[in-house]
Formats: sequence, structure tokens, C-alpha cells
Amino acid sequence: MPVAATQPDLPLGSVAPTAEEAAVEAVDSCFALHQEGQHGAVFDAVARHAVGDTEGAQAALESAVREAPDGAAEGCPQRIALLAAPAARRLLAASESMDPTAVERLAVLRVAVLWLEWRIVAAPATGDVSELLDKSREALWDGYGVVARAMVRRKRFADSRALVRQALDSEDLPGTRRAPLGDLASVSLVREIGRLAARARGTATPEPQALDSLERAGELLAGAPPEGLGPSRWHAANRRIWRGYTRLAQRHLETFELEAALPPLFRALHLRDLDLGLDRRTRELLARTIERVTDKAGETISRLLKDGDREAAMQRWQDVRSLIQKARDQGLSHEQLAAAFARARQMLEQIEEVSP
Repeated sequence: MPVAATQPDLPLGSVAPTAEEAAVEAVDSCFALHQEGQHGAVFDAVARHAVGDTEGAQAALESAVREAPDGAAEGCPQRIALLAAPAARRLLAASESMDPTAVERLAVLRVAVLWLEWRIVAAPATGDVSELLDKSREALWDGYGVVARAMVRRKRFADSRALVRQALDSEDLPGTRRAPLGDLASVSLVREIGRLAARARGTATPEPQALDSLERAGELLAGAPPEGLGPSRWHAANRRIWRGYTRLAQRHLETFELEAALPPLFRALHLRDLDLGLDRRTRELLARTIERVTDKAGETISRLLKDGDREAAMQRWQDVRSLIQKARDQGLSHEQLAAAFARARQMLEQIEEVSP
């Protein structure tokens, strides 16, 4: 933590400032001492909150929660050490009157902890200071859980996970708190995946946005291996994504938009570690859809040949051949595509019977 050369220690025997002067001087001094590390926003935000400028404080405090250091490596000057405990008490008292679900409260608690840690690095802690630091840390760890759960309720899932990750990355986090916070991060991830899948299944969601939502859900799940999220949660989330893709495909099949059903089915085919039963259903549905596309293409080719447009008929056959080959390349077996292969051969023979 940087130390400002322009702030000399108080001479021994100096008269301590009044409480009001101490608070103001402490904020000003720490602002100067932290600004090289970009942590001055913490104190600026606290000052803003103290005068009622909560709107102005919001962004600064959220930044403070992200940017403030995780601990103090260097001691503070003696004059600041004298003010650390009183200032931390004021911050702790202020936090008790704040909304427990507000991220601003975390910033205030982190400042209190940092100030006391800074003080302890500079000089041995008294019993009062140690007790105050323990109380501030407990309030901070409790606060992470409270705020993260509130973010989940407000559907701010990414923010919740980022906040939990910050707590989990702290070396000071007690071991007993890691499992509950990790579980909270898992719940947040699963709910976000569920929301993305539900959005994709909604009839009001345009197809491109639906596919993007499911793709995003898949990316989130890919970043959380089963052993981290828990096998049951992981596979449940994977099934939700699968249902999103297959529901999009079924919607097209119900309206006879056969080729429009293919993209979501191909994506469903490539979901990682899909349950064996769902994988089999995906392959069967994709194979049947390709058969129907091939049959419909055969009708189109017959009509084109009747109209004398052999070139267009050949182009349509090539499109079908490419589709069947794509399915083959992406994992469908020859047996699953046997009917489509047979129909494609018939179409080619039909075309070749017509002179160019």
C-alpha cells in the first residue's frame, strides 16, 4: 500500500485531534495514500454516501468493492494509526444503518477492514483493535452472502457470481464459509442458464436471439465442469439447454419448416456429456428431419425436371447431398441416414435420366 511522503508522523506528545477532525483528516489522508493504487474511490464514495449522495456513490462504491486491495502489506504512518480504530468504528456503525443487500455496504466494510489491517501492520494490535477487526471481518463475510443472494433474486446472476468469486479469492476467507459461498455461485449459474433457456423457448423470442441465448447458456455451463457445479446440477442445466434447442426445432417441424429445424438440432447434437437417452432422441429426430427434407426435395426435383430445369434440379440434389454429408460428418451413422441416402440416390438417377 503506497505511503505519501508529504504526510509526516505526529510528533510524540502532540495533542490528538477532536473526533470530527480525526474523521475528516483520516478520510483525506487515506485518500492521498491510496490514490496511487486507484483505491481513492473507496473513500470518495464513503464521503459521498455520508452526505446523502447515494446516486453519486453507487458507481464508485461498486468499483471500490472490485478494486480495493485484499489486505495491507505495509504499515501506515503513526498519525494514521492513531485514527484507524475510531474511523473503523464509525464505518462499522454506518454499515449497520445501511441496507444489508446494498453493495455500498460491502465497500464500507472493506474500508473498515483495510484500515484496521493497515493499523496492525504498523504496530501490534491491542485487544480492542483485534476484536474490532474480527467483528468487521465477520460482518464483511456475512455481507458477501447477503448481497450475492439479493443479486440472484434480482436476476443479476453474473454480478452475484463475480462478487462471490471475489470473496472466494480472498486468503482471509475462513474455510467454513467457502462451501456455502461456492454453493451460492452454483445456484446463480444454474438459474442464469435456466433463464436463458426459458427465454429461448418463449414464443415471443426471435429465432436468432433464441439461438444466441442457448449458445450463451452452453458457454456458461462449459466453464463449470460437473465436479465443480455438482453432477446433478450440471446435468439438469444441460437438459434445460437441450430442451431449448429441441423445442425450437419442434416449433419449426409443427409448421412444416423442415430446414429451419435443422440448425437447433445440429447444435443439440453437440452438447457435451448429454444424457444417453437425450442423445439418442436427438439423433433420431435429426435423422427423421433429414429424411423429410430429402423427401420434400425429391418432390421439388420432380417438378423442376417436369418443367425442363435440369440445372436447378441438380443444384437441389447437391444441397441435399451436402446436408446428408454434414450429418454424417457430425456423428450420425450410416444406418441412421440409410433412408436419406437411398432417397438421394433415387433423385440422382432421376436427374441422370434427363439429357442435359
